[in-house]
Amino acid sequence: GTGPLLSGVIIAAIGWVLYQVFDVLRVVFQLKLAQKFVAIAETAGVFIALLLVAIFAALHAGPGAMLAATSTGFCVTGLLGWFFANRLLPMRLRFEPRVWSYLIISGLPVAGSVILAGVQVRVDVLLLSAFRTPAEVGIYDPAIKLYELLLVVPVAFGALLLPLFTRDRHTQSRNTVDRLKAAVQINAVFSMLVCAVLLVHGEAVIQLIAGDRFLESAGPLRIVAVASVLSGTSAIL
Repeated sequence: GTGPLLSGVIIAAIGWVLYQVFDVLRVVFQLKLAQKFVAIAETAGVFIALLLVAIFAALHAGPGAMLAATSTGFCVTGLLGWFFANRLLPMRLRFEPRVWSYLIISGLPVAGSVILAGVQVRVDVLLLSAFRTPAEVGIYDPAIKLYELLLVVPVAFGALLLPLFTRDRHTQSRNTVDRLKAAVQINAVFSMLVCAVLLVHGEAVIQLIAGDRFLESAGPLRIVAVASVLSGTSAIL
């Protein structure tokens, strides 16, 4: 029936909203160069989620309980993020439609870029779904999931460097170019090492994370591994 589905959507929505609040509050931590609080909030949320999953698994709970565990982890991350951010930059909630509209309009270019990047990652799956069988789409899924995980690292690395670039600009520092070169070089070394491992041991990686039934996904994995090197550089820039 629709009852369990509706309750699942509500449970997931609560966690999703609080995690989006945490994503917005990342700006405060970047402004204050206090990324340690981001790590603390995220680690605490993951720990609570894993702890609840382990408890529910021991109790043989259903998917609703597992969803609640994940959502609770997001809630913990969001609430801790609000607590730490409020200590660094005291704030209170207010209704300011004029400020909201300004921020939405100013953020449209970046938001559009993020949306297009998300569409780019998903459009191949949609095309496969239209022209191939569900089994073939399933074979492709582990490769694209690994690609998304690999892309998280350079995106997070670039986000951590953003406050330093901002400070360099305000102080008219000449370190920006050197810092950017170092960031690209570090990402290139990391990406190429990961790419080399996936090219050589693609089957073993797929077998480890998805099992023997998805070994055919090793071919697509090698392709997206090469693409991840350039995608990571693009994320840094």
